[in-house]
Amino acid sequence: AQWNQKLAKNKNGDPPLEEHFPFIEIIFKLPRSEIFTPHHDANLIYPHPNKRRSKGDPRPMNSFMILTLVVRKVAETYNVDLGDGRSCIRICQLMRWGASKCDWMIYLKLQKEFKIIHSHYYPLYDYRKKSQVSDNKEFVIVKSDDYKEEALLSESRNKKIAS
Repeated sequence: AQWNQKLAKNKNGDPPLEEHFPFIEIIFKLPRSEIFTPHHDANLIYPHPNKRRSKGDPRPMNSFMILTLVVRKVAETYNVDLGDGRSCIRICQLMRWGASKCDWMIYLKLQKEFKIIHSHYYPLYDYRKKSQVSDNKEFVIVKSDDYKEEALLSESRNKKIAS
């Protein structure tokens, strides 16, 4: 009953399709009240920097990423298997698009709190959007004196491509 009319397949609020039923079965095992509660503590949810696999400063998390963190923690608490990462994302999408504006404000508020925590962990972090470079750009022909042959360089990947 807690999830009835609270799941949607897209931002238009369209009801889930039959293909979503395996995900919905998993969702029904999770208490909605623990996912959409205004009492989340950002400091407890924020992943510790020592648990990171990659190097360098990470980008701050957006509200959807925070939802996936919360859903994973709740699933772990209730011993619910979310499947692989892809199915976890699908589960969270159904929840997100079915959430009311009031429910989603919880995650927008957490996003602001996460940004503050992020700035404490990574004070020198400066996000600069990468310029979008299309894969179908023209190739530049470069003559190399060392190899005495022409090489094609892809502008989008900056890697040598055999000519």
